[in-house]
Amino acid sequence: MKRQIVLVSKVVLSSCLFLMLASVHAYTFAGKSTPGNLESMPFHKGNGNGHIQELNTNHNLYSIAKNDIEGYSEMLLGSEFFLYPSIREDVNVSMIARATTGQMGFEFLTGQVPSNYKEETVTFFMLSDIDLNLHESFDIHVNDKHLLTFNTNDDGSLAITQNPGKGKAQFIVVSRDANGDGIGAFRLTVPTSWVEKGESAKIKFNGHKKNSNCWVMIFKAADAVSRIKESVKSEAAFNIKEQNGVLYVDAPGFFEGKKVYAISDGKKSKIKTFKAQGELSKVSFNIESPKKDFSIVCDDAELNILFENGDGNISKTDIVGNYLLHHQANNQGDNWYASLTKLYKPEFNETFDDFFEKKYEDGLVSIMNSSHQDIAWVDRPEVCIILRDTLLLAPVLKDAFIRDDYGFDIEDGLMLREYLERHPESKEQLTTLLKRNLISVGATYNCPYEDMYDAEDQVRQLYLGKKWVKKNFGGYDSKVYWNVDVPGKSLQTPQILKKAGVDYMIISRHAKGMFHWASPDGSSVFTYSPGHYGNDLLYLSRDMNNKLKYAADQTLYWEDSFKGGEIQTPLLSSQDMLPAIDYSDFIEKWNNFDSIVDEDGSTKELFLPKMELKTVDEFMPLAEKNAIEIDTIMGERPNVWVYIHGPGHHDALTASREASKLLPAAEKFLSIANILEPQKMQYPFAELDEAWQAKIYPDHGWGGHDGDITDNLFKENLVRSRTMGQNLLNEGTEFISRRIKKNQKLGIPIVLFNSLSWKRTDPVTTKMDFVKGRFKNVGVMTAGKKKVDVQMSSPTYYDDGSLKSADITFIAEDIPSIGYATYYVFDDKLGKASDDSLTENVGTYENEFYRLSFENGGIAQVYDKEFKRELFLNDNFKVGDVFTMQSVGNGAGEFGDVQQPSMVDFDKVSLHKPEWEILENGPVYTKYRLEQQVLHAIVRQEVTLYHNLKRVYFDTSLRNWSGELYREFRTAFPVNMENPEIAHEVPFGSVRVGKDEIKTAGERYTPLCKDVHPRAIIDWISATDEELAITLSSSVAAADWIDPTDHDSNQSVLQHLLLASRTSCHWEGNEYSQAGNHDFTNVLTSNKAGSIVGQKIAKQKNEPLHVVVYPDTSKDAFLPETNSFYEIDSENVMITTIKKAEDNNDVIARMYNVKGTEETVNMSSYFNIKTYNKTNIIEEYPEEVAPQLKVGKYAIETFSLELE
Repeated sequence: MKRQIVLVSKVVLSSCLFLMLASVHAYTFAGKSTPGNLESMPFHKGNGNGHIQELNTNHNLYSIAKNDIEGYSEMLLGSEFFLYPSIREDVNVSMIARATTGQMGFEFLTGQVPSNYKEETVTFFMLSDIDLNLHESFDIHVNDKHLLTFNTNDDGSLAITQNPGKGKAQFIVVSRDANGDGIGAFRLTVPTSWVEKGESAKIKFNGHKKNSNCWVMIFKAADAVSRIKESVKSEAAFNIKEQNGVLYVDAPGFFEGKKVYAISDGKKSKIKTFKAQGELSKVSFNIESPKKDFSIVCDDAELNILFENGDGNISKTDIVGNYLLHHQANNQGDNWYASLTKLYKPEFNETFDDFFEKKYEDGLVSIMNSSHQDIAWVDRPEVCIILRDTLLLAPVLKDAFIRDDYGFDIEDGLMLREYLERHPESKEQLTTLLKRNLISVGATYNCPYEDMYDAEDQVRQLYLGKKWVKKNFGGYDSKVYWNVDVPGKSLQTPQILKKAGVDYMIISRHAKGMFHWASPDGSSVFTYSPGHYGNDLLYLSRDMNNKLKYAADQTLYWEDSFKGGEIQTPLLSSQDMLPAIDYSDFIEKWNNFDSIVDEDGSTKELFLPKMELKTVDEFMPLAEKNAIEIDTIMGERPNVWVYIHGPGHHDALTASREASKLLPAAEKFLSIANILEPQKMQYPFAELDEAWQAKIYPDHGWGGHDGDITDNLFKENLVRSRTMGQNLLNEGTEFISRRIKKNQKLGIPIVLFNSLSWKRTDPVTTKMDFVKGRFKNVGVMTAGKKKVDVQMSSPTYYDDGSLKSADITFIAEDIPSIGYATYYVFDDKLGKASDDSLTENVGTYENEFYRLSFENGGIAQVYDKEFKRELFLNDNFKVGDVFTMQSVGNGAGEFGDVQQPSMVDFDKVSLHKPEWEILENGPVYTKYRLEQQVLHAIVRQEVTLYHNLKRVYFDTSLRNWSGELYREFRTAFPVNMENPEIAHEVPFGSVRVGKDEIKTAGERYTPLCKDVHPRAIIDWISATDEELAITLSSSVAAADWIDPTDHDSNQSVLQHLLLASRTSCHWEGNEYSQAGNHDFTNVLTSNKAGSIVGQKIAKQKNEPLHVVVYPDTSKDAFLPETNSFYEIDSENVMITTIKKAEDNNDVIARMYNVKGTEETVNMSSYFNIKTYNKTNIIEEYPEEVAPQLKVGKYAIETFSLELE
């Protein structure tokens, strides 16, 4: 049935928004290099006659492809890419191949080859875009046989470099995008003998392994040929201009020879014939311009317009059957201009077929205005703060008070902090708008990398976001967490959110949909993903016809997720630094669009759902209430960007990781100090607030426009948080130390503070300064007068031969949980001086736990005596080997998979066979060192073996690193296990690779999540078989277990990603070269499978004992020499926080369970605990509980302790 829909088009985009949208594709494809081609067919845009040029293009394609067969019918395998432009406005979903790993490609079926096909070759025609900046090779297979290999040339042609199947490939350049890449069509010619007549052919595109982002897209258009044929057959476009009483008519060039006449206000012109002139066909009529109506008739096809106001002016779009009629006319008195267009657009007509019934009428279409924010990225941080003020929030505050139908969503609390700092007088206005649901604010401080920062960092996002907003803006309770730009989700994020009273999550760079995302404890949040946060905006920025069609399409898209008739359709209007957009015309048009007119003039009623402007605070509860077919997913979605920003910002991330340990440790001992003597030690809420804000300030927007400025700002904040954390920790521990009763007759007191929640044994090294004449030989004893072995290094002496200073090392055993132990340094007149003889056998080290074999080039083997096993394989790497590879990447994992390194200029320490030397050998430890120049850096590695510990300590440094771009350094620990279980720590838990991830992220991120590597880690990575676990601590943010080299081996190789030099993916971004010296540390241990001893040792390495040397002693000291302030009796539960409560005088204890069984936890304390209250994770809604605290499987629980 042919129908007519009468619409009025209206331009809604400002020039600012247009420019912003024009840059969207540049943003999406930023970070590329260079491309290449052979047969070129460029079509130029000509003189800009809009639809005429579009028809010319289609005719040119028709002349080439009229005998071709449809190249696409069905996708079989591969990666999809969304919202990149093709030559057709309605087609923007493609399959994409890249020349990255050698495995990034796609497979699809063509249309059917006619059963009576008689030609020797068959040509398939496909809509395609192609990279014309990078020129890497791609293979094309037909029915599983290699047809040819091609690459592109700058001019858009394709170079065929291999052609075993004697095929042909041609790219037709219709236009170029903002990057200069080709938008057009791909023709593939295949010998007929390679295909089955009457069947579809299977085509595969696959990029070579070139570690490049070079790409080819084939669009999912099954009607590419038929649409072009229909265009040539039935479409028409005319531009008309009046001059001196003559109407001059332009038409597409292929209209040459067609008969045409015009009717103006009832007067018919003579019949004329179009004549070609360049790319146009032209004709003129001696007839006056119209005021009432006008028609043009060409080859019996008639286009006519009626001027309702009788003035010759109109802007009107009609849909008649499968055709869109778009007519514009402008009467300027002496001149009249008009364009009349008939385009074949069946998609408009088909969209509304489903709305003749009332099944959708009770639903709702919700437009949500938001603006994605990085702290910087689009410009310098200080510029972005001004833009957020003047471009975003200032207009919001102005418009929201004059419109009742307003809505704007602010992603995070930092935007409010910035604005309030600049406009303190606006606090009441913002509070009013929040109460009236005219604006909303996301629950976190900013939008972070969840898995690149530690556990408490995640929680403080909610303290400094939701809790701060609630306190400062009239009790507004943020229920929605926004993090739309980060392609990753940490395992425990849903639990953290849910236990902060945050019920909803809006993400993106993830498969479009709504679902519950759960953590292993069972907590879940209702989650909405638009696919990419800018997807909807691209359609909402089109003309009114396309907007109406898109809203209807989206209503049908979401149908399966909702009860019949109650579909909640989201339209998220968001993009980087996007101002709020006025959609009132669109909403009014939609809500009044209640019928369509058939071609015969009869009216048919439409039943569309209502459309409103909503905030996410309003939309998300409605969606959750009405959703029925909603899946629950559980697990980690590994972040595909951390491989860039971890190794790419080593110094900053080192400060971050250290501050993440120092600040919670400081809180523990400062809260204890406050309880001990509240008058003398006020709890420093303000300083801790400042330090935590600095700690979590860096969001996900490293690099970007003028990225050096942003990166330095982030680093400054992280270094400041580390410095403040260290100073605050010193303040707390020194205060406590002064209140310890010490027996100074035993020697110089040293107090060791343990901030972890279990009793621990660790090596301690500290520098000692001595009074002249007092010390000849150093001894160490416990408070119980038990002598412990001590080893001295770097001694200096007075002229009388007495010690002036020295570094002393000893093993501190069983330091109490969240407590301390006092040791004493004395002049051991009867003891033997440290044995510094270097006569130890360099080739072998042995203690009661391990036997290590040191060979030229590295450690050949570590033999575990308990398990009677060699722990490593050394066919390709030595134990702890350091190697370097080329690592280009694309700056932010934009294109779906992590970019793996290549073997270009591969080098490793063991290749050069450097010799080991023993630096130190004594009663406590033996230390080995090797040093070797490798490509672009000197590697220095020190290995320390403590005689009484089952641990191997590695200190690795890169010296004189040149900063050469596109290089990566890793360590290698090739474990001697067959198919081990790999696990790594994440905030508040751990992920077992292949078991604890969601299946897939979807959208453009095609690899299964279990296969994504490297991974972000907190403190450790491990490999476990049925017998034992090998655990490595990490001082860096990313680790791997897949051998990235071309070794023919499937063995697991545990790796630290030490350093990488790459470039920001922003087209005006910076380089992450990091030239200079860099230091890394880790500890290796092995333990029984299933034990968490190795995990605890790794955490001890990253959160060392805090040493206070020779503290003063108060005259009223009262604390014992050894003490635990807080202790729990569960081996599987770890305390992350002991701090003063924000809102009362209680103490807050937060803990989590690392195992999958419920734990009953008894907490003992130096203080008397009067009552236990369970709260949410940000200290709200206390409920009294029994002292036997219940911590469920994998649960994070927060308790408020009232002390007597």
